[in-house]
Amino acid sequence: MSAMPPDHIATLRSAEKLLRVGKIAAAIVEYTKAVTQAPQDWDTAILLASLHARNNDVNTAVTQYREIATGLTGERMHARAAHVLEKVLALRPGDEDTLEQLAGASAANGDIAAACSHLMRIAERRLSRGEFPRAIDALEKAATLDPAGSGAAGKLFDLCIQSGDLARARKYTASARDCRTLATAMRQGGQAADARDLLRNAYRLDPSDLSSAATLAADYLREGDIEHAAEFLSPAIIGNDPATRAATIDLFLHAGRGDAAMQMAASLAAESSDGIDRIAELACSLANESPDTAYALAELALTPWIEGHAWDSAIAALELFTAAAPDYSPALIRLVETAVDAERLDIADRAQEMLAAAYLAKGEVAEALHIAQDLHERDPRNPRYDALLQRARQTSRHSPAHDDGVIVPMRAAR
Repeated sequence: MSAMPPDHIATLRSAEKLLRVGKIAAAIVEYTKAVTQAPQDWDTAILLASLHARNNDVNTAVTQYREIATGLTGERMHARAAHVLEKVLALRPGDEDTLEQLAGASAANGDIAAACSHLMRIAERRLSRGEFPRAIDALEKAATLDPAGSGAAGKLFDLCIQSGDLARARKYTASARDCRTLATAMRQGGQAADARDLLRNAYRLDPSDLSSAATLAADYLREGDIEHAAEFLSPAIIGNDPATRAATIDLFLHAGRGDAAMQMAASLAAESSDGIDRIAELACSLANESPDTAYALAELALTPWIEGHAWDSAIAALELFTAAAPDYSPALIRLVETAVDAERLDIADRAQEMLAAAYLAKGEVAEALHIAQDLHERDPRNPRYDALLQRARQTSRHSPAHDDGVIVPMRAAR
């Protein structure tokens, strides 16, 4: 203390005495004076913030800790800033502003792994709230810090696809599989030229990717462009290859030969797991264009998956299908049932929400109202469920079949 001004030393002594005799409120007043006298006395500032926390003034403590961390960062004391921010998280676990500040301090201190971990936690919290664009922002920061080791890059592509941000997804295509998945989404969105470019790139990345080659060949054949089709109709894709056969099924469907196509599809699905995968992929690609035909195809894959308790495969296919055909109730019902059987109740809830919206779109108000009531009763604080229930009630009041009787909620097994 000898290097400190006498008045500052006196203030600190007074504060310490008050603290030692249990006068915490009075001690806070004196320590506040001390910090005002010497704003860069970080030890005292940290002690003052901790006293606010002990005195149950968490908001002031958090504010002061974050201001201290900002000051320490400005003086390039990144490790100490990170330590101070950890104190904030002890008071407010999961606070995103603090996590983001902590990620910056950790990165500046060279602790890239810790920085990425904090950013991934932010992304997970945003995902849990359905804030996909903001979750992608956090993952992109982690991927920039550590492209290989953070694990963020691998999640970015799938998340961009899930959120419908196809332009952003293109930045993160890293494999033939990614190119093919994005091509399917772009085709469903009417971006046929971009989809074709992606399939050509998939084939360039992996010449053994017969699915892309077969799809491109089928596209060119539909257009009568035999020359370009020949580029992809190599001997390797002719014969019993499931991808070629799936592309042929697609070609038959678009040529109006549905019966023959369904017979071929049933044979392909019965022969191998790869055949089942290709039929499911084809069904999802057709869902927006021709949902009835696509769902008949999808059932060829769903039935063996569900009977074999391959829940992940069945749910993934149904989610892709319903993303392409969000108002197609048979697929949504199947998704609800499958998710309940698989005990994936979060997915069942989302599917119920989509199903209620689909029923409302088709004027099937009673079913929508039952589902909305069920969702709201299980999570009354969810604003989406509340809005859905209000919409269903409003629609019901204007429905000719409106019934003022008691609503009996539909309940999935929990």
